[in-house]
Amino acid sequence: MRPSAKSKGLIHQAGFPPAVVSSDNNGQEQPARDKQASGVLPLWRKLVYATGTFGDSLSFNAASFYLLFYLTDIIGMGPADAGLLLALPAFLLFPLDPMAGALSDRVSSRFGRRRVFLLLCSPVVALGFFLRFFAPPGWNIVSLFFYWLVVQIAFSVSMTLLLVSYSALTAELSPSNTERAQLVSMQQGFGVVGTMIGSALTIVIVQALGGGTVGYGGMAALYAMLIFSVFMLAFSVTKTIPQTKAKRISVRNEALLVVTLPAFRFQFSIWLLTGMVSTVVNALLIFYVGYVLGMEDMFAPVMLLVMLGALVSLPFWNHLSCRIDKRHVFAFGAAMFAVSLMTLYFLTTDNLYLLWSVAILAGAGTSSISFLRSAMITDLIAYDSVQVGRSRAGNITGLVGLGNRAGGALGSLSVGLLLALIGYSSGVPVTPQLTEGLRLVISVVPGFLCALLILLLMKYPLTSTKITEAEKTLRSGQCPYETKD
Repeated sequence: MRPSAKSKGLIHQAGFPPAVVSSDNNGQEQPARDKQASGVLPLWRKLVYATGTFGDSLSFNAASFYLLFYLTDIIGMGPADAGLLLALPAFLLFPLDPMAGALSDRVSSRFGRRRVFLLLCSPVVALGFFLRFFAPPGWNIVSLFFYWLVVQIAFSVSMTLLLVSYSALTAELSPSNTERAQLVSMQQGFGVVGTMIGSALTIVIVQALGGGTVGYGGMAALYAMLIFSVFMLAFSVTKTIPQTKAKRISVRNEALLVVTLPAFRFQFSIWLLTGMVSTVVNALLIFYVGYVLGMEDMFAPVMLLVMLGALVSLPFWNHLSCRIDKRHVFAFGAAMFAVSLMTLYFLTTDNLYLLWSVAILAGAGTSSISFLRSAMITDLIAYDSVQVGRSRAGNITGLVGLGNRAGGALGSLSVGLLLALIGYSSGVPVTPQLTEGLRLVISVVPGFLCALLILLLMKYPLTSTKITEAEKTLRSGQCPYETKD
């Protein structure tokens, strides 16, 4: 069947390369190879742009692993108050992600609709990161709470605008699928480096700079300069991209259409649960290693092994997901992560080899969750593009981001409440009851959430067969479902 000009135009609107079809000598349109060869973007330009992911990963992991500990053990804030402080901005800014996506699509400036946010938000993000670990001298706990609440809100708004635009610009830098794939792989590599430094080396840097408030402040200043530098480098190596005008639907109506998709509702729940799991585990791990195992100096090596497990296993998950339904691969990885978490309840310091093995296993499980939840979103976007005849990538990504934000907020709030429930506060002697409580909250609670995640994945409606059919339709240039927008 020969696709109509209208259907081809709809595919182009969906964000796929224009040259997906060609004509043979008989006038029949055939799938065409991507003629944009690698090298359209110089290697150095792709590498420099990809460093932005390093800034994102460094910022997220440093705060995820150490901010709660900093507030409770260094500043002396109660765990429930600290958890509330970290959770409140996410609740207050609940609709921020889809609004940021809509704003990034609609803004017009001489720097382009994406690059302007890199330019304006980078310094705010860097300053906000520094202030998250800076306590003004002489302020009491109540004043510090509201000070950090304002800082958290400003940081969250600027970082969301920055990352939404940075991610969207990634897809617009080249018309070549090969080029974009290379760029994304470079971003993932820089992301792993940022994760290693943010999770494993932060405590080493803090101690080298004197520890306490001075050490954390010095670390924050160093990281803030790195974050600002990499995003400004990303801005400097990109150019303003001419934009084509397309008919717009109101943000509200588009969002209402997206949330009616059964697969989207599953994805929202998946991102909410994974956001909760990662927040709970990341925040509690330093307490577990320091107070339960009594091996605070081993936290950095443990995190390096976790990252090693994540890095080494990533090609395996990619290979497996190309041959088996992603739902099943995801469920297997989540089960692996749950097993590693449950092992923490029984772990002792008598067998360091078991600790190393659990760290590597946890890294592999984490890698599967991070990789596959993102891969499944791209499948949903492609499938949805076929169904409606245009791309709703921005709205889908932004709305799914709500689930992740809500999961992070619920996770932060839960950690603070759980620590208070088991009787933890800064300076309290480590008792058997406290260590037992820490074992429970870092193993049973996220393990239960992983079990819910596996049940969701088994019921996920978007099967590999449906995804394959959608991809065939897109590649052939046929788009059977058209909207009347």
